[in-house]
Amino acid sequence: SMTENITVTLKYVFTTTYPMSRSEARELFPSITLGNIVTLDFTGIEDVGPSFVHELFIVWQRNNPDIKLNVINACDNVDFMIRRVVNTK
Repeated sequence: SMTENITVTLKYVFTTTYPMSRSEARELFPSITLGNIVTLDFTGIEDVGPSFVHELFIVWQRNNPDIKLNVINACDNVDFMIRRVVNTK
């Protein structure tokens, strides 16, 4: 099967630079389920909530094991929260 590489730029999805909730994470699901390798571009996102990260990187990823999520342009706050949540699943 063909590999679809897609990039989703979060600042074009959210009106806030601080996506915090599970419902906000779920807004990404239709887009990120289109590819096999999905790059999440966090340019302009200043922080994320643990619920947002958990819904995306734990819950969604568990349900979509064949899709690889990559993160680019994450600031220190975002990087810290992703690592904290993913490493304590």
